[in-house]
Amino acid sequence: MWQVLGRAIVSAAGLALLLTYVGIPHGLGATLACLAYVVVGTLLRPEPDLSNVGLLGGLIDHPFRLSDDVNRFLIFLLVFLWPGRVIGGGFLLLGRSLVAALRSAT
Repeated sequence: MWQVLGRAIVSAAGLALLLTYVGIPHGLGATLACLAYVVVGTLLRPEPDLSNVGLLGGLIDHPFRLSDDVNRFLIFLLVFLWPGRVIGGGFLLLGRSLVAALRSAT
């Protein structure tokens, strides 16, 4: 239970930092965009094929394949959405724990 609370606190702090520096000072649109980033980061799970990222482990673009470009973009998307996944994951874990506690209490 302490791990769940710890992750929820980290998620709340991350969301507060995101909204404080990116969202709220720039208006309602930026605030909604920050919340959408957290939702998309939580729900979207890109899975690149790491064996097909180009020549020499992705250092050189393969000139005759488009799929390595797609896989490199998916890796970029995975890294870009990771903070949103961390923030949203703590809230999801807290929600699941609360629902399980309410079900066991009845």
